[in-house]
Amino acid sequence: MKSSYRLCPVLMYVLLTMTCREAVLAFGVETPDAAAGSQSLPFKLYGGYLIVVDGQIGRLEHLKFALDTGASSSIIDRKIARKVALARQPGHTSQFGKPVSNQWILVPNLRFGPIAAANQYLPTADLSIQRLPTHVDVVIGVDLLNLSSFSIDNVSGQIFFGSTGGFVQPAKMATVEILVQGRPFRVVVDTGAKELILYQDRVAGRIPNLTLVSELTWSTIGSTVYARRVKLPGIFLGGIELDQNCLLLEEPSSASPVDGYLGVAALRAKRVEFDLQNGAFRWAR
Repeated sequence: MKSSYRLCPVLMYVLLTMTCREAVLAFGVETPDAAAGSQSLPFKLYGGYLIVVDGQIGRLEHLKFALDTGASSSIIDRKIARKVALARQPGHTSQFGKPVSNQWILVPNLRFGPIAAANQYLPTADLSIQRLPTHVDVVIGVDLLNLSSFSIDNVSGQIFFGSTGGFVQPAKMATVEILVQGRPFRVVVDTGAKELILYQDRVAGRIPNLTLVSELTWSTIGSTVYARRVKLPGIFLGGIELDQNCLLLEEPSSASPVDGYLGVAALRAKRVEFDLQNGAFRWAR
């Protein structure tokens, strides 16, 4: 998101016990398409980071679903919601710790690939205000993604799903520890982000070497976000140096148990694998 990276709030995190080097080696055990019982789903990549797949809600087919491991809750565009809602009720989500009122609708059934959910209340919003590289009808968060382990294969353009559960579990997010100029930061591994995003108040006084590139603002669901784009040398994950591009959010991080988000695109990985039910994340270049 050169623009809007966060679509929904972070409610719960899974802290990984696996080191990155172990994760890279573990990915070599078997290729995703060789996994027993795996099913595949083609995806399109927009803006170099946004993963979009074909999905269905009720009788509406060929909707654009964006997969976002940094969003705790799935969210439906209001135009689609008006066509499929069985019932409505008021509710709220949170945007960078700020409560945002919105409507929740009862969705009769939702499906993408092997993942399906029925008669579930999901929040709605005007997704057109998000500066995404393409229009999307639904953002799929970890509330639905944790129904199945999955691997994103950037070489084949396919997502490979493992076994799926039969019910929606509490949202879990994969987090890892990165080192920035020798200092540790805990970040969410986020398919909805293009680069590394850190809360500015977590960085202040800790990182001496950074270069301001630009300042920017963008509108998100229920709020306006201010950020600074910087060059931040010395970013490492598991001993591998990452890109220097970083956004520093001016939003206060007091409500967040993590220091920011790590866009999967910044890994420049051929494959990434998420097992949100067990808190595992693996990647390989």
